[in-house]
Amino acid sequence: MSASSSLAESAQAGGFVYSPEKMLKKYAFIDHPEGGSMEYRNYLRCWAEGVVGPGLGEYVDIVFSRDSDRLIVLNGYVDILRRSLYKDNSRPKVVELRSESPEFTMEYEFEDVVKFHEIALPEPTRSLRMTIKDVYPGRKYDDTCVSAVMLPQERWRSEDEERAELFAYLVEIGAWETIRAELEAGQ
Repeated sequence: MSASSSLAESAQAGGFVYSPEKMLKKYAFIDHPEGGSMEYRNYLRCWAEGVVGPGLGEYVDIVFSRDSDRLIVLNGYVDILRRSLYKDNSRPKVVELRSESPEFTMEYEFEDVVKFHEIALPEPTRSLRMTIKDVYPGRKYDDTCVSAVMLPQERWRSEDEERAELFAYLVEIGAWETIRAELEAGQ
């Protein structure tokens, strides 16, 4: 992953660079003896463009581990411990997504809310350039930030298999009869 620019702060001891790698691996699966869980790695911070102003025209090049027709973006500076950073910093409002193979260009407009935005792409691709076209201005800073970029989870079994497993589980715990009765009463 690379970007046209990255914000470098020298105020911190030793400095800090908000490079595009900060958007990768924000989540990690942690295996515990009692069962696994997903962990949000808040300490990785975000990518912030590094030019004067809101960074219109700045971009990040994203290379996927596999072809995908969807992309998930956690827009803005999302910090669990310092929630004000989302509104304090600028965040993309409109981005252009461009693929060279296959060739396509599209725009996507983000809602100004903290959430994982799932973007449907016109065709499966292995790489994109995401360019900032418009921003939601920050209350304090004009640095434009993106916290995470990822691909949707790959299916390792069919939807029919998942439904069958869910149904079997609901029957096993005795919940299916209650659900069925509520469904029948609602009709």
